[in-house]
Amino acid sequence: MLKFKRHLLLVSSFMIFNFFLFFIHPFFAYAKSISTPYGVLTDLGPKVRNISVNTSRAAMDKKGNCYLYMILHGTPTVLAVLDLNTGKVKKTFPLLDSTAAWAMDIDEGGVLWIGGTNKGSIYRFDPNTFSFKNFGNQLGGSKEVAIQDITHSNQKLFATTAYGANFFSFSKAKGKRVSGLSPLEPGKKFAKSIVYDQGSNTLFISLGAKANLLKWNLSTGKKEHILPLKYQSETYIYKMRIVNQYLFARMYPSEKIAVYDMKKNRFVAEFPASSIVSNKNPFKNEVYYTYKGKFYRFDLKTLKTYRTNLSLPPFTEAISLDFVKKKNGETVLTGLVDNDGRYYELNPIRNRLVIRKPTLPAQPVNLYTMTQSLDGSKIIINGYMSGGLCIYDVDTKKEIELKPVSQLETILVTPGKMYLGAYPKARLLEYDLASKWK
Repeated sequence: MLKFKRHLLLVSSFMIFNFFLFFIHPFFAYAKSISTPYGVLTDLGPKVRNISVNTSRAAMDKKGNCYLYMILHGTPTVLAVLDLNTGKVKKTFPLLDSTAAWAMDIDEGGVLWIGGTNKGSIYRFDPNTFSFKNFGNQLGGSKEVAIQDITHSNQKLFATTAYGANFFSFSKAKGKRVSGLSPLEPGKKFAKSIVYDQGSNTLFISLGAKANLLKWNLSTGKKEHILPLKYQSETYIYKMRIVNQYLFARMYPSEKIAVYDMKKNRFVAEFPASSIVSNKNPFKNEVYYTYKGKFYRFDLKTLKTYRTNLSLPPFTEAISLDFVKKKNGETVLTGLVDNDGRYYELNPIRNRLVIRKPTLPAQPVNLYTMTQSLDGSKIIINGYMSGGLCIYDVDTKKEIELKPVSQLETILVTPGKMYLGAYPKARLLEYDLASKWK
């Protein structure tokens, strides 16, 4: 009983330590031991590490090198720069202050810009110099918690946020926010996606829930809602992309893309799609997209879709789609297909598809659910969002990581068994402690 109480106190102290670590004083993240009113708390370090990729984009630098940029979920989240010519990660950069990131855009110089979560930091990676910079918190003084999306003009970034559907602009030259942080429309929670049309100096911003699409002419200041009534029952427009005179808007939760002609100022087409469209095929007047794991082409002249004979692995979709040219002269469409980091390369000339799996570094993740063994000798810890399970021996200070297992809402230890309440789909898992983990 005394040993049980000792380890129960350790668990309680560890939880208090994490409260201090993540919410009270960021300095504590760099300290190994901390004196508190509860005694000396020791930082035992990361216990759950996972490979989980949030999103990606592909682009080229000024020298013709091509890269796939992947955001690895973690504490902090990490930018992994994968060289598409070698298939290997060339370098990683921690996105301090962020545990995830979805907002990515690449400007006319090939520079990658990222908008983060937690504090809404802006990050820049320049592949031409291989330099990285964190411009810090852009959401100070507000209740906003994440940058949802970003787009760029020559001089600025334009960004949207959650959960108050706010908007701000950021000067690339000055490296700071140059506008106020203001809600786009009262009552909206999401400004999920944003794109900029340089020709008309116009922003298109997806609002939700329920969905609407704001067209904002920056030259005249005119704002108008342009989403037809039949789409306003959607939650929001998940992603958008401008190709030629067309704005492609991917609806959520339905699997469809609506096509808006910016010259005619009206929607002109609709087709089922599970992804957003690619940039323009360098060889033809068309874009690619996927639907239920199969690749399709959309003709920018006839506004018709054509199914290819190329398919991704079961239960996957193209998370991103970008055309790049490799050093061997091959032009490929590439992007992420799943959270494990697999990516595809599609050659539009040869009509050939290859799936590749790079070696990615596992990242420490936030701890979510924690309990102890019946004898109090081991602490059992689960990771947030991407899951993973660690069994830490208090006496030997050794740990074992058990994978794969998703995020756990509850962990119950009984004699010889461990029961796991798993997310999603409310799954109940049983693990026989005497058997090998599988």
